[in-house]
Amino acid sequence: MSLNPFKPFASYLRPYRWALVIGLTFLLGEQLVSVSIPLVLERAIDQARASLDQTAPDLTFLTRYAALIVGLGLAQWSMAFGMRWHLASTSYRVERDIRQRYFAHLLTLPIGYFQQARTGDLMARATNDVEAVQRYLSHGFRMFLSAILGFSFSMVAMCLYDWELTLYALLPMPIMTVILRLVGSRVRQRYRMVQEQFASISTCLQENLSGMRVVKAFARRRGEIDHFTRLNDEYVERNRSLIYLYSTFFPFTFLISGL
Repeated sequence: MSLNPFKPFASYLRPYRWALVIGLTFLLGEQLVSVSIPLVLERAIDQARASLDQTAPDLTFLTRYAALIVGLGLAQWSMAFGMRWHLASTSYRVERDIRQRYFAHLLTLPIGYFQQARTGDLMARATNDVEAVQRYLSHGFRMFLSAILGFSFSMVAMCLYDWELTLYALLPMPIMTVILRLVGSRVRQRYRMVQEQFASISTCLQENLSGMRVVKAFARRRGEIDHFTRLNDEYVERNRSLIYLYSTFFPFTFLISGL
C-alpha cells in the first residue's frame, strides 16, 4: 500500500490541477490569517494595558484594531469559501470521472463475469464506494492539509514566543501518533465491513425486484422480508460500531492535546 494516500487518484486529479492549486492557495491564506488574528489581538491588548497605565489613557486606537480584526475575519471567510468551492468542485468532478470509467470498464467485461459477480457489489461500487471517494477527496483532503498547515504555523508562532514551552506542548504527540495508527487500522476494517454489508443489502434488493414473481408465486414474502430486515439490522450494528469508534477516539485525542 502506498504511503501517499492521494497517489491512487493522481490520474483523476491531474486534469483539475489548476483548480487544486487555487484551492490550496486559498487554504494557505486562510491558515495564515487564522494565525495572524490572535497576534493582532495580543498587540491590541498590550497597547491597551500600556495606555491604561497613563494618566490620560487614549483608547481610540482600539477602533483601528477592531476594524483590522473584522477585515481579517472577512478575508478568512472569503478564502475559506474559495478553498471549499474549488476543492469540493474538483472532488465531484473526480467522482463523475471515476463512475464513468467504471461503467465503461463494466461494458468491456465478458458475460461470465456477470454470472459470478453479485449485482449488489457492482451497484455498491458505482454508488456508495464512489461517493466515499468524493467525501475523502473533499473533506479528508482539506482536513489533512489544514491540520498540517495549522500545526506548522502554530509551532512557528509558539517557538518565537517560548521554544521550551513548545517542547512541553509536543510531549503528547508520540502518544497520539501511536493511537492514531492503531485506531486507523480498526476504522478501515470496520468501514470495509459496513461497505460489504451495504453490498449485501443491494444484492438482496436487486434479487427480489428482479424475481418478484417467483417470490409471490412461492409465498416467500414473509421470509424475504425477514431476511431483508436481518441485513438492515446488521448494517445498522456495523455502522454503530464504526460510530462508537469515532466517538471514543476524537474526544480522547482532544483530551490528550488539551493536557
